[in-house]
Amino acid sequence: MEGNKIKVLFICSRNKWRSLTAEKIFQTKPGFDVRSAGTENGARIKVSDGHIGWADIIFVMEKNICTVLKKSLDILCMKKK
Repeated sequence: MEGNKIKVLFICSRNKWRSLTAEKIFQTKPGFDVRSAGTENGARIKVSDGHIGWADIIFVMEKNICTVLKKSLDILCMKKK
């Protein structure tokens, strides 16, 4: 069953409110394996290439986060929705 779940990653800047809240809400939904992370150095959980590689779908909470991710993780991000 675990292999059939859609892996969803929520990203905001600090992973303290927006992405963390989204993670908590979607954790209870069947069919999803959910994580969250942040882009800033002081983030609760800092996004890594491992997070990007793990996720099937990535939701970002701000447009500028796409730019940040593309600059640092361009090759991995190109393959994501």
